Amino acid sequence: MGVAVGVDVAKEFHWAALVVSETGQVLSSRRVENTPGELTELIAEIGAAGAEHGPVTVGLDLLGGIASLAQAMLLDAGLACVHVPGLAVNRARQGTTGGERKSDPKDAKVIADQVRTRDDLRPLNAVSEIDAELRLLVARRRELVADQVRRKGRLRDLLVSVHPGLERIIELGNKTGLWLLTRYVTPAEIRRAGHARLNAHLHKAGRVRKTVVQDLVEAALAAAREQHTTIPGQCAAADLIREMATEALHTRDKITVPGRAHQQGPGPPP
Repeated sequence: MGVAVGVDVAKEFHWAALVVSETGQVLSSRRVENTPGELTELIAEIGAAGAEHGPVTVGLDLLGGIASLAQAMLLDAGLACVHVPGLAVNRARQGTTGGERKSDPKDAKVIADQVRTRDDLRPLNAVSEIDAELRLLVARRRELVADQVRRKGRLRDLLVSVHPGLERIIELGNKTGLWLLTRYVTPAEIRRAGHARLNAHLHKAGRVRKTVVQDLVEAALAAAREQHTTIPGQCAAADLIREMATEALHTRDKITVPGRAHQQGPGPPP
């Protein structure tokens, strides 16, 4: 006959339902803490059910992340595992009495029923070390890109509030523009720095064309000469802009340099 196991995955505990494949009889439905000890007990219970009723297939509604430990231990135990997508679980549950109300025991039973009635579920294989590392690095890079987009939006809002002329000429996706903002933000700061110090600072960014530096210096000075009004709170805003520009440079290095997505990137000079 065989046994179908449904595992409704959650962060701190899972819910597991063991069902006889042919009849749908529930052999067990219980909470399983997301710990090696309790998962080992579940695997032993599944093994005993398989010895009595036949081949076992385990279905999980989530993969990786909070399901990683359970997934790895089930596969290491030699159990056949399949993925039952959450959308399929929700649709199947809604077709049952009271299905609009989610519950862990009900979802675990639905997952088990999907396992025993469907033959198109994707089998799971043990994840290699390199695959696991690649997934983690890709996920981390995605987070960094999303953080960078939010940071640039906030930077632009702050900059336009204290020095709108500079905001119009700064390209926040450009290393040179961000480097300028790590030290010089307000009109008064830029006017006091003048050509020489602005040039010296920007050249420290490294690998920047001389024409790019010259164009940015001229444009920044022109914007600074147009504004002589002091905006309330501009000193605090300028400090925040410097801090966020430095963070943006760190993140830019992590995103663009291979192998650096999980390391601390270099920052601008003090």
